[in-house]
Amino acid sequence: MSSSGELPSPARVENEILRIRVTGPQWIDEVRAAPIARRRMLLYSRTQDRKAFMIDGHIVDEARIDQIVKLGDTEEWTVVNEDQQYHSSHIHQTPFLVTEVAGRSWSDDSLRDTFSVPPATNRRPGILKIVIPFTDPEIVGRFAYHCHAVRSRRQGHDGNH
Repeated sequence: MSSSGELPSPARVENEILRIRVTGPQWIDEVRAAPIARRRMLLYSRTQDRKAFMIDGHIVDEARIDQIVKLGDTEEWTVVNEDQQYHSSHIHQTPFLVTEVAGRSWSDDSLRDTFSVPPATNRRPGILKIVIPFTDPEIVGRFAYHCHAVRSRRQGHDGNH
């Protein structure tokens, strides 16, 4: 396939995109108003030798199922980071609403699929609260949630877990 014609200027395209607004009911408002069916806590940490990342005390194993959710439910997950580095929490196949970061209320105008969990400090762990709508019938089956740990390439590890 090919197309022809004059290319629009990048500034014009950007301005057109920035003027676009959602009209009518917004899914984010449905997520905000949904009753919370269940609350869960996930614990991000590392092994004692700091060579492997863990969620709820387990090194990631794709053959293992760590959580089972009910289609149609909306859940609140609290992600607690005991590690002293940022970890980006990521879930496949359904977005989430960020409601709290490091103990402070967070107001967003969009749903996310990834968000950074603050690092632990000497006083407390880092905390992220999210609301996840498991309401799309297309998500039935197995899917992943995990962390993208940011590390230097010089360390020879991409940090995914």
